[in-house]
Order: sequence, then C-alpha cells, then structure tokens
Amino acid sequence: MLHYPYFKQYNKRYYQAVNEIHKHLSEINAKTFSSIGRLNESQFFLFLSNYTYYFRFEDIDSTTLKHFFYIHYDYTIESNEPLPFQDHQEVKNEEKSNTITEQSLAFNCKAELSKLLAFYLEMREYPKETHSHMLLVLSDKIYEHISYPLSIFKSALINHIDNVNIEVNNFDNKKISFLLDINEALEKYENHLEILQSQIHEKVMILTKSKNVNKHGNKNGNYQISINNGDLRNLYKSLEKIMLIDQNKTSLNQFIEVFENDWESHNSIIHLEMDNILFKYFIDCLETYFDIKIQLSTIEYSAKIANKNGTIKANAIYSSMAQYRKFTKERDDIKILKSMFEKIKNH
Repeated sequence: MLHYPYFKQYNKRYYQAVNEIHKHLSEINAKTFSSIGRLNESQFFLFLSNYTYYFRFEDIDSTTLKHFFYIHYDYTIESNEPLPFQDHQEVKNEEKSNTITEQSLAFNCKAELSKLLAFYLEMREYPKETHSHMLLVLSDKIYEHISYPLSIFKSALINHIDNVNIEVNNFDNKKISFLLDINEALEKYENHLEILQSQIHEKVMILTKSKNVNKHGNKNGNYQISINNGDLRNLYKSLEKIMLIDQNKTSLNQFIEVFENDWESHNSIIHLEMDNILFKYFIDCLETYFDIKIQLSTIEYSAKIANKNGTIKANAIYSSMAQYRKFTKERDDIKILKSMFEKIKNH
C-alpha cells in the first residue's frame, strides 16, 4: 500500500553511488562526496550498515568516514541592540553586528523523511481506518529501513570504540574523537526518529479516537489477516510443545481471540516465551509459511502480544537484531522454531 520511491533502497541511484564510492574512498573526492549526498536517509544507512558489515572499523580511516559525515557550520547574526542605559546613536555608529559560528556533525544525505511523513500525516483522500493502517505501515518501514541499519552501524562503531587500545603505538586520537562525534550525531538522529514515530502514533490515535477505547481500555482495530482456525490451533499446540508460549497466561481461546477478533472486543494478550530476536523470527515465519504479514508497529500499537521483555516494542526488536545479527543463525531455538513451522505446514 505504501508505494513511494523513498523506500526503494536498491535503485539505480543507490548503485551509481555505490560504484562511485568504492573507487575513491581513500582520499577526499568531490564527485564521491556528491554521489553519497544524493542518497536519502534510508539508502544512506543501508550503505553504512553493509559497509561496516564487510569492513572492520579499524580498517576504515577518517578520510573514508568524511565522505559520509562532515562538519556543518551554522552562522548566526547577533544584532547590536542598545541596552537601556546606552545611547542609541552611539550603538548605531558601532559595528552593526557580530557573527557567531556554531558547528555540528551532519549526515551527507538528502533529508526527505520528515517531508514524507508530513505528506502522510496530512493526507485526506482515504478513510480513517485505511489512513491509520498506512501510517502504521510507514512506521514499520522507518524502523526496518532506517532505525535498523542505523543501529547496525552504531553498534559496530561503539564496539570498536570500546575495544580500542589507547596504549598501542599507532593509536589515532583524532579518529576516535571523530568517531565519538559521529556517535553523538547518530544519537541525536535516533531521538529525531523517536519524535517522528510519536507523531505517527498520535495521529493514529486521533484517527481512531471515536471508537478508540472501550470500557476495558482496548484499542480499536485488528491485524487484518486471514488464517485458518485449525492452523491457529496447531500453531498454539506446537508452541506449547516446544515451550515457547506461557500457557498459564495464554489459553488456546485467548490465542485465537487475539489473531481473529477486533482488539476492542476482548482483553486477551498472547504471552510468548521468546526474546526479541526469536520473536522477530517468529513473525517472519508467519509470513514465510502462512503468508501472514503483521507489521511490528501494528503489534506495538495493539499491545496484544508480549514476550520475555514485555509488550512488544518495534524499536527494541530491531535494536536487538542489529546488535546480535551475526550470531542469530547459530541459535538452536531458531532452528527449533523453523522446524516447528515446517511440520505444521507439511502436516
């Protein structure tokens, strides 16, 4: 439903930039800098996450990083307004103003996300239910295509900083200082993304306000999926068998209620015995084996599914994946969960 070129990460513009980037990263090159600057935030963090996946930070020099991050100078004018005890003409004859320079680290990419969000927040041509669903899809895409690769890059950066040995002869103090500045800029942008996500969820609440909360405090809506009742029963029993659902907190009927019924019609919550990474794999398996696509942002909004960390939070899921993505394939519980879905599907 969300047809916008912003999230087409691997498009012609991206590959042109990648080809140019790999040629001239070892020295500051205006053409390369310009190629990177044509990427939007989604493509920018995708490239960085992929780059640091294949290259260690200790092998990436400051010159390379300066193609992606640069010092931005803000110039402000401080006017010479007279103080109460000063003569106006005397001040007028003095230097008109002082220039104050402030510097900060900027991302070398096109800032388009805020404009995209503003467009979706203000659209009027869709019914409220459709509009709220589109916003939750947008929220999930922001988590998946921006927050997630950003977290991957940031995790690699922090890991490198934490493991730097300052006593070695070739310790690069300027590079570490630059990396700390980059980390600070990333944290500021993460705060910006949180604000954008808050705007989305506030708008969704407004769109469903007329029937948003019932006497039990449940939100309006459902997961907009179609699944056979028998498959749900098999799924519950299989999760119970491998001890990945808390049967003391979630009965079979409650499990079915959450997936089949509108949220405002019941107080049931599914409690899964999974951490964030395994839960994301569980959601992916639902799509792979049952063609059921549920947005993490929708799950967060509904507050109807919980894991070992509590009610599902989309950002926490992607942060966990970014931190441990290199080790997920080795986990036995992921292998067990995959085998469980294969047995259900082939039964």
